[in-house]
Amino acid sequence: MQEFKTNLTQGSILKTVWSVSWPMVSTYFLQTLVSLVDVKMVGVLGQENIAAVGLATAALMVVLMLMMGISTGTTALVARYTGEGSREKVANVIRQSYLIAFVIALLISVLGVLLSEQTIRIMGGDQQVVPIGKGYLEIMSLGSMFLTGNLAVSAILLGLGRTKANLQILASINLLNIIGNYLLIFGIGPFPEMRTNGAALASVISRAIGLVWGVGLISSWGFKCLPLKNLCRFDREYAYKILSIGFPVALDGVSRRLQIAVLNKILSHTIYGTRAISAYTIGLQTEAISFMPGLAFMGAATSLIGQNLGAGKPERAEQSGWTAVRFAAVVMAVLGIFLVVFSRQIVGFFTSDQTVIKIGANYLIINGIAQPIMAVNMILSGALRGAGDAASPLYISAITLWGLRVPLAVFLGLVLGLQSDGVWYAMLVSIVVSSAFFVRKYKKGEWKRIKL
Repeated sequence: MQEFKTNLTQGSILKTVWSVSWPMVSTYFLQTLVSLVDVKMVGVLGQENIAAVGLATAALMVVLMLMMGISTGTTALVARYTGEGSREKVANVIRQSYLIAFVIALLISVLGVLLSEQTIRIMGGDQQVVPIGKGYLEIMSLGSMFLTGNLAVSAILLGLGRTKANLQILASINLLNIIGNYLLIFGIGPFPEMRTNGAALASVISRAIGLVWGVGLISSWGFKCLPLKNLCRFDREYAYKILSIGFPVALDGVSRRLQIAVLNKILSHTIYGTRAISAYTIGLQTEAISFMPGLAFMGAATSLIGQNLGAGKPERAEQSGWTAVRFAAVVMAVLGIFLVVFSRQIVGFFTSDQTVIKIGANYLIINGIAQPIMAVNMILSGALRGAGDAASPLYISAITLWGLRVPLAVFLGLVLGLQSDGVWYAMLVSIVVSSAFFVRKYKKGEWKRIKL
């Protein structure tokens, strides 16, 4: 059994933040790359296959959003108790995280098998797309235990500060996924030609291998999941602690996805309607690349804040948060400059429609300028969650998205007639205001006194 210790509560803060963050940046990059490869491989089979996978994935993500939120609660608690040096508390959190992951997987499996066809049809799939999406969603749903399990394992490793181990596991999963896609989609050698279903099965198998590896690694540190009677034992105290942090994060994620849908509705009423929506879609996909460093440093902040508070070092925790903000702001500013300078070329890579290129370029310019400000929002929200304050980021997000961004988008875009540019300006204003809220909340320091 390896020694249970942490090195995030001592030494150079600058080096510590970077050592935790760079594996996570690599992880997000690999995941984005694999997603693009998936679309490319499935795209060979025809556009209806891309549409089917897109609809099935969107449906699955609605439920997985709950597990993603709960994973944040797991990370925050594991980090806090690791900082305290309490092996027993960490073990309790890990067991409850596994149990919650299993329950959510069971829910996804039942819903996926019973409602997969209706779900794809309701989401807009036509008679060609529905049978393809149905098969894909059923396989992914039946293998959901491996999806939710991997999210739990990643959250635990992040809380322990073992981001390099997390990178190794996820990199292997992604590589196996690509190989599995090639073999099962096209039926290479002795493998059957399963087409789109092959992509789903490859995802399930690769994640099953990753889950076994991750659970085995965590068990080697003394946090064993056997015997099963211990794993299946519900602990109200620790389950509540995980959910009290994770549920607000999940609600925030759902809220943000709904906000995107509402902005699309607003854009549909502008002069160029569908073209504006296309430009927004391209912009979101492109901007996701610049978000990767922000997400990585946000996760690092969650772990660093939790461990240092657990170790009784609130001032080091605060300094770690600000250091992560500075790192992320610089990296995202550089990526933001890239979005601004090459805005037309980036959108032009996806479409030749000059109207879409113009609208999309304006989106990238405005949001490119906002990238370093967005870094403040992302990292400080992760820092507050790491301290156990998941409610404040939810409230700030709700106020600035629904109380400011959406009404302002309607006013600037439709009432004043600025069209899609009005929507982009509303986004920029809401990002700036949200950043101000987060800075004020973080500086007040109330989060330092939260007990978990």
